[in-house]
Amino acid sequence: MASNPGLLKLDLAIRGARLDEHLRHRPDIVRVPWVRDYVARSIELVLPEDIWVSVPIQERFTESSPYLLTADGDRFWVATNGERCEVRVVPQPAYYADATHSGTPMWRWAPRTAATSPSTPRSPAPSPH
Repeated sequence: MASNPGLLKLDLAIRGARLDEHLRHRPDIVRVPWVRDYVARSIELVLPEDIWVSVPIQERFTESSPYLLTADGDRFWVATNGERCEVRVVPQPAYYADATHSGTPMWRWAPRTAATSPSTPRSPAPSPH
């Protein structure tokens, strides 16, 4: 499964993953409040070769995903078809629990995804010349 982490990234980003039952209740993994107007529930994973991906979770379409995120203590795996691939989970920022002065939850104001995370490796900017 992890022989091509780029393909795994694409598949996880499109199909999402189911969470193992005990992960659904771990506040260090899933901190965003479960409210109706939350647009996208996702979890940030780092795949082999330091490939980052934002994986949709706990949405209707992810219920049929072939991928299951499991854990044993602080070690995490994405499992499918009897195979598993060790991954790292990027915890959501602590500021997600805060609110702006007007009461807007910070997770709505400043969402963090693998695409916008300041710690995500990026390609160098193209040269203006």
